[in-house]
Amino acid sequence: MRHLRSHDTVLGEVLRTWPHHQLGRRPSQAHTGGSDIEANSGGHRRDGRGALAPGTDCHDEGGAVRTRNGTACRGRLRPSRRRRSSSGLPSRRNATIPGKFHNIFRRMITMAATPVRTELHPLDGYRVLDFTQNVAGPLAGQVLADLGAEVIKIEPERGEAARHIVSMRSGTHTLAPYFIPNNRGKRSFVADLRTADGVAAVLELVETADVVLDGFRPGTMDAWGIGIEQVRERNSRCIYASLSAYGGNGANGMKPGIDLIVQAESGVLTGLTETDGTPQRIPFQLVDGASGHVLAQAVLAALLHRERHQVTTNVQVAMYDVAVSLQSNRLTDILDPAAGKSVSGAMRFATAPSGIYRGADGYFAMAAYIPKHWTRLAGLLGRTDFLDDPRFTTQQDRARNSGELQEELGRIFEASRVDETVALLSGAGLMACRVHSLSEVVASEVFAENELVITVGDETRRETTVRTPARYSAFGLAAQLPTPVLGEFQPRSGAEQITRS
Repeated sequence: MRHLRSHDTVLGEVLRTWPHHQLGRRPSQAHTGGSDIEANSGGHRRDGRGALAPGTDCHDEGGAVRTRNGTACRGRLRPSRRRRSSSGLPSRRNATIPGKFHNIFRRMITMAATPVRTELHPLDGYRVLDFTQNVAGPLAGQVLADLGAEVIKIEPERGEAARHIVSMRSGTHTLAPYFIPNNRGKRSFVADLRTADGVAAVLELVETADVVLDGFRPGTMDAWGIGIEQVRERNSRCIYASLSAYGGNGANGMKPGIDLIVQAESGVLTGLTETDGTPQRIPFQLVDGASGHVLAQAVLAALLHRERHQVTTNVQVAMYDVAVSLQSNRLTDILDPAAGKSVSGAMRFATAPSGIYRGADGYFAMAAYIPKHWTRLAGLLGRTDFLDDPRFTTQQDRARNSGELQEELGRIFEASRVDETVALLSGAGLMACRVHSLSEVVASEVFAENELVITVGDETRRETTVRTPARYSAFGLAAQLPTPVLGEFQPRSGAEQITRS
């Protein structure tokens, strides 16, 4: 087969600039440039490896494959070699395109500049086996499902733990708020991993999987016979991604842990105290959420590494590591040899003034630590004397005396209504907003403008939750079905069990 270098053809130019998901190819295929293209029996134009050819837009008309504009697509399409300019780069002016295919290539270049929304997703055709439970691991699986992967939850006979954590609000006793947001559009496969039959059934699925998500304590899956080595023996291309509380390193690596425990041990609660000094917990799963997105990012990197370099790598994410990395700015300060090592009680922030302030009818958040914003704030409040106050002259002065600055501003703000203060500050280009309750959030304009609610299912079973946050111009969320009924992917035979959807 003749291979054309991508910089020698108009097609090659598009391959270099067009997002891979619009080419209908995996990245490793797209980077090879212009391979021979021919029409297949299904009416779509594909290259020698079966990937959809970009921009040809062919369809079947009574056995004759044609483009949308009516041009016949018979035989092989071989883009002509382009002349080079004196710089050595392809010359757009001197490019020669066979007249027969001029419209095809013109459309390709136009679409490269303006991404088109399609039904293709980056992970179409990839299979993920999700052994994780609760929040962090299932969230990673949800991100992959929204990108097009087929995600199969491997669950015990009773179902994963999050199915049984139900809402305590009146009238919602069957709502599972930890399960619904992170398992939309997945499938469910029940297996008792403590039995030989259960392990054998799962290993058959492993043979067709691209990714395994393991959320158990290090060594647990190995003891069941589904660890890294066993998976790699059955499928050398399968990426094994492990999520644990502490990473499996050293004496502490095997400890169990959940979001709250990792928050406490990683120092996240430093500076968050009740009035009596008791550490205050963060009322949502901050570390779980961050860990889920990190795990998904790591899996995507491993898949890209496999596709581009034909090397399968394992992935390991520790929630403790994620929690520590979230505090890298504070810990960098602590790690400075010239700084003191003890940080407890009320935190001093380098970004002063910023914080939560009380108004006459509620609370608001405000940040004005950028020098020009600090100057503007002092002018708005009629306190230009702050600018010459030795306690607040420089950023370091304001950080060193952040407690006193907070008190000074607090006395000014407490007499005014929150909405009036926020309007004044925002109108001057400063960052400020009212502190909202969750009920106020879902009723707010910005919540509606960002279309954060996703509803899936029908009148027999409808689920409403919050979508994963990333958005793409060329495709929407792929996972448009409700969470799976327990065991709904249970096969009737071994052959059916390993068939991809």
